[in-house]
Amino acid sequence: MSIDANNFRAGMRRLAASVTVLTTRSADGAEVGLTATAVCSVSADPPVLLCCMNKTNASFAAFCEAGHFAVNVLPAGAHDIATRFATSMSHAERFSGLDWRHSATGSPLIAGSLAIFDCKLIEHADIGSHRIFFGEVRDVHLAELEQSPLLYAFGAYGSFESAASNS
Repeated sequence: MSIDANNFRAGMRRLAASVTVLTTRSADGAEVGLTATAVCSVSADPPVLLCCMNKTNASFAAFCEAGHFAVNVLPAGAHDIATRFATSMSHAERFSGLDWRHSATGSPLIAGSLAIFDCKLIEHADIGSHRIFFGEVRDVHLAELEQSPLLYAFGAYGSFESAASNS
């Protein structure tokens, strides 16, 4: 059974997701990052999450070779960071002027993120056009103040303002 690819994409645009920036450090020592919404928890014991990346993405090889990555969960209002890491600008330009530091694994951690999951790559699987990266969470960094996350749906950024106030 085959479905129409345009209908599938239209349906997925209705699935709101938190906006994250995946980061790593390439084999040559360069910081690499990209905007992603396909991230979710797999297991709490041990803590493992997954992220999906298109195999044609310019950052793909760096994430495959690094053996580690960080998931930086962006707060509402961080449209500029999300857009910066979704464009075709160089990785050096993406990190230029940002407040960030290296984690214990070597991945860049973006200051101001709601949560950052520092992960060791433990497994991957190829499914169609994408690779699923499974990362064992080695450390979690939480923002001091709870804020609403940046969300993406219908091709636009937004937020769910009551998310932080209801917790």
